[in-house]
Amino acid sequence: MNYKKIEDILAVKSEYDQKHKLNTCNKPVPQEWLDKIEEGCSLEQLDQLKKNGFDVFRYFTQITIHGLFPSVSTNRIGSYANLTQNQNKSIGVRWCGVDREKKSRLFNKLRYVGWRVEDNSQNYGLYMIAEATPDNVSKFKGIAARIDTTLFIGNVDCYVAADLYGRRFVIINVMFRAFYEKNFDKVLENFAGMSTQELDTIIAEVDEKKRKEREEMEEQWRKEDEERKKRAETAKDDFLRDNPMPEGFVEVANYKPNVGDIVVSLATDYFGEKYEWKFGVFRKSFGKIILSPCDKDGNIDKCKSGREARNVYKSIYVKQ
Repeated sequence: MNYKKIEDILAVKSEYDQKHKLNTCNKPVPQEWLDKIEEGCSLEQLDQLKKNGFDVFRYFTQITIHGLFPSVSTNRIGSYANLTQNQNKSIGVRWCGVDREKKSRLFNKLRYVGWRVEDNSQNYGLYMIAEATPDNVSKFKGIAARIDTTLFIGNVDCYVAADLYGRRFVIINVMFRAFYEKNFDKVLENFAGMSTQELDTIIAEVDEKKRKEREEMEEQWRKEDEERKKRAETAKDDFLRDNPMPEGFVEVANYKPNVGDIVVSLATDYFGEKYEWKFGVFRKSFGKIILSPCDKDGNIDKCKSGREARNVYKSIYVKQ
C-alpha cells in the first residue's frame, strides 16, 4: 500500500525468535517431510517437526527449520518464491507460504465484512482502509483493539496515513502469519466481530444478491442480443434498398485476382447491423498480389495497408 504513515494509533506484535546463524540440528530430514512442506507448510506440520527433534525458529519475516534437508525441488509455495534452502542444509519458509490454504479460506469469508486481502511477496494478510474522519478513526481503533493476537501469529498495526495527494486515511494492517486449524472459528469470529452463524447468513445473503444481479444482467444481455438479431435481419435489405450495387461492377464467380482490377464488397460490422460498400484494387507488392483499400475509381487509400490476396474468390464484384 503506497501510503505514508503519519500517526500511530495502536500496534501489537507477536514475539519472534533471535537469529541463529548455525544449523542447530544435524539430524537428516526424511524426503517425504520436505515434500509435504513444499506442497503447503502448515503450523501443524511445524509442530510435528519439533516433536521429532527438529528446531523451528519463528523470525519476523520467515520461519527457519533446522535439520539436514534434502535438496528442495521448488521454491514456490503459493504465488511467490517463499521457500529457500540455506548452505547449512536448513530451510527457510517466508510467512506468506505458511498456512496459505488455511488463510485463504479465512480471508475469503472475511471479505464479506469489510476486510481486504493484501497478497504480495512480503505479506499475505488483511487490511481495512477508510477516510480518516474522527468517527472512522474511533471505529478502526476499536476494531484493532478487539483483535485477539493470542489466537494467531502476526502483527496488528492501526495508523493514520496520507497518500501522494495528501489525503488522510485510517488503516488497519494485519501481517497475518499463521494459526491453528482448531482455532479457525475463533479467529473468524474475532476478526468478523460476530458469530460464524451470523457471518454465514451475511455471506448467503450477499451471494444470493449477486446471483440475482447476475441473472438479471444475463437476461438483459439476452434481450439485447435478440433485439440486435432482429435489427440485423432487416439491416442488409434496408441498406441495399437505399444503397444499390455501385454502377459498373458485375459479379464474377471463381474470380482470380488480376493486378489493376478494382473490386467492391458488401461489408458489415461485428453485429451485422451496419453495412457499407468497400472498394479495393489489386496490386503487386514485393512479388505478391495484395488487395489495397481504395475509392470507386481505384485511388489507393494511403492511410490503410493492404492484405495478401487469395488465389481464387468464390464470388466478387469487379469493375468492368
